[in-house]
Amino acid sequence: MTKLITLISDVVQDVEHPLIRTSLQSAFDQSLTKLDAIESSFTTLATSVASSNNLNVFFHNWSMTNNSAIGLSGFCNRLTMRWRSETNGVGNAQTSTKYMNALSHLNRVTDEDLGATGGKLHYDLYYQMATMICQNDDWMSRQHLMSEGKEFKQWKDRCMVKDKDLFMGFLVTLVHEVYTHGEVEYILPLFDQWLRDTRSFNDKERRRCLIWIDVHTKGTERNHFNETLQALPDLCSILGRKLEDYQLVNLFSEYLSKKANVMVALKEQIDQNNQPIYLEAQA
Repeated sequence: MTKLITLISDVVQDVEHPLIRTSLQSAFDQSLTKLDAIESSFTTLATSVASSNNLNVFFHNWSMTNNSAIGLSGFCNRLTMRWRSETNGVGNAQTSTKYMNALSHLNRVTDEDLGATGGKLHYDLYYQMATMICQNDDWMSRQHLMSEGKEFKQWKDRCMVKDKDLFMGFLVTLVHEVYTHGEVEYILPLFDQWLRDTRSFNDKERRRCLIWIDVHTKGTERNHFNETLQALPDLCSILGRKLEDYQLVNLFSEYLSKKANVMVALKEQIDQNNQPIYLEAQA
């Protein structure tokens, strides 16, 4: 059993809605090989001497699977446009309350990401981490974009801001938030040890480097997942959707599969020309 599934299942088991709980758990249980592959990509990075190019490729494409605040904000924009179009300037109190309730929960997912709480934009924190590790910001160049990273981002963006069925954006957000909880909790100690072994950062510099990961741990992503869940009843009502009409396990599994495709490609990139950090100690 992977560490990711343990971290994620701890959250999923607390979900009160039975169909959401069982669908998420089934999707993650059926994706154990995918989760194991994702873990392996991170451990390979953290136990190898990665070239500058491989680091650039890793952090560019990993970012394609993160930094999702813009997509969710776009989704919320679509909801408000639908609200205005539906009411045609004549507000219905009951409908307006449902829209406001749904939006108030979904917007809480992106508060910190977008700097609404007064902190740094999380995009800037990722930039800080990647640039410190890569030693410059060449990682930002699109020349490092792999087809798997591009495919994941295009698929997720399509679900969030292009799919005619707005409910798809909600479902993708749901699985993304609970998965991300597991990922950041898993990689924080791994990356901390990696930097201790491979960088000359002092304690303050190391904490500064890892703050993007750290701010998402200690229940942050779990809270975001729960906020997303709380938007469910009102969204189903205003969009006229029923969970039973969706292949939830398939959708959640598709997200995990596309995420794994990115991370497997990154592991293969590293494996091609890197040596393990601990090679001499193991000999």
